[in-house]
Amino acid sequence: FAAISEKQLTRGTEVQRAPALAPEIAARAVVDIMSQKGTDLIAAVPSSGGGGCVKRILMELKQVASGAASVWMHSGEGIHIFPAPDNVKFWRALIEGPQGTPFEGGVFALSVVLPDSYPFNPPKVTFQTLVYHCNVSDAGSICLEILKDRWNPALTVPKCLEAIRMMLKDPNTDDALRQWIAELTLAHEKSNGADTRYYDKAREATQRDASTSVAEWKQTQWGC
Repeated sequence: FAAISEKQLTRGTEVQRAPALAPEIAARAVVDIMSQKGTDLIAAVPSSGGGGCVKRILMELKQVASGAASVWMHSGEGIHIFPAPDNVKFWRALIEGPQGTPFEGGVFALSVVLPDSYPFNPPKVTFQTLVYHCNVSDAGSICLEILKDRWNPALTVPKCLEAIRMMLKDPNTDDALRQWIAELTLAHEKSNGADTRYYDKAREATQRDASTSVAEWKQTQWGC
């Protein structure tokens, strides 16, 4: 990778922008599913009003709120879910950066939009916080197989969020959205960590862009 210039490897970082949400989505209020407001939301939404889609979404939210293990692949550690009270097909989520990665200590905000055809089609999950990762585009799009070709109705949104958190720890350089970051990631892996360019850049980006805590997101950003 020595033949690849630093300019080539870092191109695009200067024009990164936080992905914009449609105004009606950006302004949408959310509630913490683990709070009393979350419990009230689940009780207030009629499961019959939106067909099988809403019924399935409410089931997943109930499982998260009750601590049911079946809604997760593992434990759900480091993941926080915030549905919108006026439309349960829209969620916000926070993912804590995994330990032992350059994302450790960071908190990353995502939007989740569930189609009317859910669970037969996958949710659209987008990073709202900038993240220096080869499987995430400048606009926050995520390249993850279970959100595309390997989706199946047995999966849940919480499982998808877990998979995204695991992706932060284990990048897939064969399916990169930003190839220059994939090259740095491979250089880091093949050098057993001696080539620190990827780690340093990802760590710097995390400290710069993902320093808002979970409590700050809830209280000052989302008012919940």
